Amino acid sequence: MSASESSVLAKGLLLTGQLEGEGNIKILGTVKGKIMLNGDCHVDQQGQVDGDIEAENIFLAGKVTGNLAALNRVEILGTGQVHGDIRVPRISISDGASINGHVHVGDV
Repeated sequence: MSASESSVLAKGLLLTGQLEGEGNIKILGTVKGKIMLNGDCHVDQQGQVDGDIEAENIFLAGKVTGNLAALNRVEILGTGQVHGDIRVPRISISDGASINGHVHVGDV
């Protein structure tokens, strides 16, 4: 799977365990475990992740309880919630977003 291909974890689905590989993912359900991608991770408004996320880019409109690390950027939309630390070269935080943790912006 190339980094331009995408997968979807549909609303109502629960994935328990580590998720890793090439490509992009859109999470509408729940992941309980670590996510490590050579691609982008989109956590939709109804999506939830209980674990760390490492990806090229992370787009968050839902809830993450864990640390975020992106090679390029993290974008947290107004509905996004992070309970953990963020380490990223660039970050965008919309009005209304919630972060409970440390944010390190710069070299990762």
